[in-house]
Amino acid sequence: MLYYDPAKWIAADDQLLSDIETKLKFEKRARSKRAKYGRSFLPRACLELDVNVEVTHELLRLSEWIDQMGKVYIELSYGEDMCRMGHFNRDEWHHNPNGANIPPHHHMHFPTVTYPNLKRNPNYAHPIKANNDYIDYINALKRFCAFVNITLQGVSLPLLRR
Repeated sequence: MLYYDPAKWIAADDQLLSDIETKLKFEKRARSKRAKYGRSFLPRACLELDVNVEVTHELLRLSEWIDQMGKVYIELSYGEDMCRMGHFNRDEWHHNPNGANIPPHHHMHFPTVTYPNLKRNPNYAHPIKANNDYIDYINALKRFCAFVNITLQGVSLPLLRR
């Protein structure tokens, strides 16, 4: 798996939250909270998955939804703490507190010591590169999971409806 270290996107006088980054570096497995043993299917508009941290056996929550405009939102949380937020298919620029501007269309937010609350502005983000501008919800989920070391297990990814 791949852990994406966002440290290069923050100001020199700030730092990542070590307890959250430690959880994200470990291997994790995600499965539907409804299906403990069987396979589960991702719905078209939203999903919730339990994510087990292999080493510590802590439970994280992965949520994904898509709005009517095709924007995809993904959140990974541990209790009340937001570990990562992914935004895909957005037309807006994100402006990091250190002055770096993140261009559309895809980026991932991460907490730091100075800006720990991802639900409030300002906060930091790093860009996610894509060959084309639009990323469907399945590829957004796969890309997000790759960046935070999550293996999708027991989750069937349906073909996109055309």
